[in-house]
Amino acid sequence: MKKLIFLLFLLVFAAAACTQKPMIGGQEELMDCSPYEGADICIMEYNPVCAKLATGEWRTFGNACTACISDEEVVGYRMGEC
Repeated sequence: MKKLIFLLFLLVFAAAACTQKPMIGGQEELMDCSPYEGADICIMEYNPVCAKLATGEWRTFGNACTACISDEEVVGYRMGEC
């Protein structure tokens, strides 16, 4: 039982340590795409994000990884649909 509690604690601690820090850009807070640099593929998980393009427009993507690696114009994103 102690091992299970310890493993759960480690899992929660690891998840908290891996959270991305928001990138401050003007008045909005955007998540940075740097964790996805060099990625070639993404998991097929639907967790929509609203990505900001270099042109200033916003576009909805299926998840953060897809937003960051499928379009070179993406400068950051926020969680949820646009």
